[in-house]
Amino acid sequence: MNLKKVDDSESRLSEIAIYRTIDEEILKNILKESPEEFSVEIYDTQFAIHITDINVNKGSSLETVAKKIWFPRQ
Repeated sequence: MNLKKVDDSESRLSEIAIYRTIDEEILKNILKESPEEFSVEIYDTQFAIHITDINVNKGSSLETVAKKIWFPRQ
């Protein structure tokens, strides 16, 4: 497939953003066949199609950072 990452993709740590050169539904169907440990969410922002790991979000990221700096969770 001819997919191109969005120009500022290198600064994205939790997702891949690609230009809208493929239909979102086609991409979802292709990735649906991947193993469960590679489960992703795909969404279209009308600028780009974003592919994110379903296990990565602001909450899980904050929890990881808090553990690394030994910040007690309440």
